[in-house]
Amino acid sequence: SSSDAFGAAFSTDNIYSPEQLVFQFKSFSTLLAALQERVSARLPPPGASALSNASFLQMINYIDTHYDRGLSLGELAREMNLNANYLSQVFKKETGKTFLKYITDLRIEKAKKMLDSGEHSIGEIASALGFNDYFYFLKTFKRVTGLTPKQYKHGYAAPGVTLPPASDP
Repeated sequence: SSSDAFGAAFSTDNIYSPEQLVFQFKSFSTLLAALQERVSARLPPPGASALSNASFLQMINYIDTHYDRGLSLGELAREMNLNANYLSQVFKKETGKTFLKYITDLRIEKAKKMLDSGEHSIGEIASALGFNDYFYFLKTFKRVTGLTPKQYKHGYAAPGVTLPPASDP
C-alpha cells in the first residue's frame, strides 16, 4: 500500500531524495495520499477519548518538570508527538484551562510556596520559575493573585477578601 511505501521512505534508516520519492510513489498525488493516510492514522477516531489516562499523566508530568524553562505548547506537542492545535483543544477539554493559563497558574502556585518558605528573594523566585523579566513576574503574580509578591509574602489579603480575626490561644 502507499502508506507502507511512505513509512519505508521516511523511516529513520532511509531518507530518500526528492527524486527517489517521486520514483517510489510514481506521482505527487500518490505521495500526498500516503501522507494524508499517515497523518489521519495518528488522530484518534471521532468520539474516542482524546488521550489515554497514561498519556495525559505523562503530559502533565512533562509540564510539571519543565514549566520553569519557558515551555511552549509547540514543544509539548512535539514531545507528545501530537499536533499543537489538537493538543490545545484536548488540554482545554481535560483541564478546563488553556495551556498558557495552566502553566501560569502552576508557576504562581510554585512562587507562593517559595514565598511562604521565606528562603528566597522575589528576584530569585522569578528567575527559578523561568520568568526572564522580573517586572513581568511581578505583573503576572499580581494579575493572578490580586497581590504583589511582597504583599503576599507579608500576609496581606487580596482585595475583596476578608480574613477571619486571629483567635486568641
